[in-house]
Amino acid sequence: MTEGAENISRIRDILIGNNLNEFEKRMEKAEIAARQSVESVESQLNRQLSDLRLQLEDLRQQFQIMLQKEKEGLQDSLNRQREELVLVHQKIEQLRSEFEESLRETRQWMAEKSESLHQEQLTQLQEYKKTVAEAIAGVQQSKADRHALAVMFSELAVQLAEKKEG
Repeated sequence: MTEGAENISRIRDILIGNNLNEFEKRMEKAEIAARQSVESVESQLNRQLSDLRLQLEDLRQQFQIMLQKEKEGLQDSLNRQREELVLVHQKIEQLRSEFEESLRETRQWMAEKSESLHQEQLTQLQEYKKTVAEAIAGVQQSKADRHALAVMFSELAVQLAEKKEG
């Protein structure tokens, strides 16, 4: 360096030297304060993040518990509905079986009743045939007697006519 430059540098050190040292000290203090402030904010953010993580974990656990309870409730409801469906199915099967048995009994009763009515009709028909046959026989017998009576009356009239003439 040249002597002039050294002189300027000394003058500057003399004039600004103390100010510069004070400025550097202030900058160091400000830097330390800024670092402490950043560390404090960082520490506070870390605590808040940690608290948020704990809250989120609690919420997640509560949600899982609630979800598990809901799942169990739905499963219970589904099981009850399945049991009710089985009972309804059994009742339907019982009613179907009872209906089929009733239908068989009704068919059998109707067949028996039909056979009974058929036999009764046959009996009545035979009785009517017999009655009609007897009536026809009676009528035929009455006709025969009338014919015989007519012949007899004719003979009697002939005999009476002969007696009158003779």
